[in-house]
Amino acid sequence: MSSNPNQIIECFRLNRRLEPFSSLTSPNQPQKGCDNMLTEQQKHGEYLQFIKTWLKIVYPQGPPPIHAHVATMIMLVDLTPMRKIIECLYSALGRPARVPENMLRSFLVMVLCGYTSITEWVKQMRSHPFYPIICGFYPFDVPGVGTFYDFINLLMLRNSFDGRGLSRRKKKYAEGVAL
Repeated sequence: MSSNPNQIIECFRLNRRLEPFSSLTSPNQPQKGCDNMLTEQQKHGEYLQFIKTWLKIVYPQGPPPIHAHVATMIMLVDLTPMRKIIECLYSALGRPARVPENMLRSFLVMVLCGYTSITEWVKQMRSHPFYPIICGFYPFDVPGVGTFYDFINLLMLRNSFDGRGLSRRKKKYAEGVAL
């Protein structure tokens, strides 16, 4: 699917999901010739084009000055080589994964902007479209908090369903209720 500016603007208005890069085959198909659920790798030039296009759409008068230095810095970092390192960590089953370069880029932007809480970072990304755009995400398709923690678990070589770190919620009883 080619991404011309009119399609992108219409997609943004309708709040529908559009493949972020023209090289993607389909959001629900794994990369061809690969045994995991990663989508085809995006090139750094495609990421830069995505940022320029979406910043012009969302901010016609220019991007906001807050954290503009972060956008400049993050655009210089080419994360495409990381794909070869981590692609073996992804499963062949399940939903296609988020683009790992964008997930890592989001963590870098989070730290550079001074956020230490993933929950607060996701809130900021959902309320200010500047942040998801410079991370490589659509403003209306920000990953959830759980997606970021799943990515951390993946990098830490932990299974997110093994029960470590999970505790059962204690039931709260009203006063005067016998146990």
